[in-house]
Amino acid sequence: MRHLVVLPFEVFTPASIAAGIDVWTRVISEKPEYEIGVMMEINSAWIATVRFEKGMFSTSQKYFDSHFLLFAGFEGC
Repeated sequence: MRHLVVLPFEVFTPASIAAGIDVWTRVISEKPEYEIGVMMEINSAWIATVRFEKGMFSTSQKYFDSHFLLFAGFEGC
């Protein structure tokens, strides 16, 4: 089960994540007893993307978020 979750996160492209979501949804709908296991693996994989700075958490990507500028100037934050 772990490989069903880890592989899309290793590639970490929009297509791989979309395919992963399709597979995870199908597995859970076919075998509801696997839901907790799949969700735990997704959680672990997500935490790993943050910890190892992959995908949108990568420091090498030059991501510009205009919404951040709106909040950065707000004194209440």
